[in-house]
Amino acid sequence: MENYEHIFYDDLQADEFMKEHFTDIYDLYHNLPLPIMKADLWRYCIIYKNGGIYADIDTMFKGNDLDSLFQMDKELILAKEFPHDCNFCQWFFAAPKGSPVLKCVIENVVDKIKNTSDFKYEHMVHATTGPGIFDQSINEYLNRISDSSAIYVHDSADMMHHHIYHDYSGQWQGGWVDDVNKFTGITHVRITKDREGNYSRKLDVASSGIFKGRI
Repeated sequence: MENYEHIFYDDLQADEFMKEHFTDIYDLYHNLPLPIMKADLWRYCIIYKNGGIYADIDTMFKGNDLDSLFQMDKELILAKEFPHDCNFCQWFFAAPKGSPVLKCVIENVVDKIKNTSDFKYEHMVHATTGPGIFDQSINEYLNRISDSSAIYVHDSADMMHHHIYHDYSGQWQGGWVDDVNKFTGITHVRITKDREGNYSRKLDVASSGIFKGRI
């Protein structure tokens, strides 16, 4: 897309970035138990360091006008999760270099990790590095400065229907949700699609059985 550079980072490149630019928290990052937790912390750090737009690899922009969506004088630009609008979305967001909102997010994530002795609990990724603490940190920052206009929140329905498509491949077989379920021993999100993103009745029935067993 004109005037934009698309940069892809694999796990090794993300690790090198953290080692070079965030040496004070590199060991903490490197020792996180799951790749998705590293990906969460890395995405906050790289946009804080460089500025720009972050999007998960399974996210597709529909259209050719990123400027109208992301070129504005705000400390953070994002949307809430569609359709419930209950949390800020962290699988895509934009911010300028040195965004104080992202600084707050990074500080809270680091503090949460340092004060967690056992990661094997339900929804631990959301609470430690993911959407839960992302949402909490943004609200904490906005309350601190008493200025909600510091960020711009797009209408979630408009974004999902007209501008952005997200495949949610993390919830497919072999995705990050599968990793979390196996690591914690808790199946808190059902896996109903195979590794190619196709609905699998076998997986659906198996995960339904696990849920019934837990109840």
